[in-house]
Amino acid sequence: MIRPPLFFSHLFNMGRIIIPEFTKEQRKELSWNMKTGNCSRFRTRCHSVLLKSDGKTCKEIRDITGLSNVLITFWVKRYQTMGINGLRTLYGENRNKPKSK
Repeated sequence: MIRPPLFFSHLFNMGRIIIPEFTKEQRKELSWNMKTGNCSRFRTRCHSVLLKSDGKTCKEIRDITGLSNVLITFWVKRYQTMGINGLRTLYGENRNKPKSK
């Protein structure tokens, strides 16, 4: 059996379906940000988290949003730990690291 590296192990559910449960306020916040967010990536992340909480599978969400299964699981878990700000791109996440000489 091939296992993912340890630093990615938290992203794999080993076949279990995880359906996050959110309060009405959280769902309202996600829905509002999905419609009015200023960045398309942020809106897509909000949409995928909402779809997952509705009981959709990662495959169904992938077909709708274009995000991979691993990314869908990553953003759901990040939302659960960091809230709505966890779905925003943090400073420096998209930056290339300088090449060492």
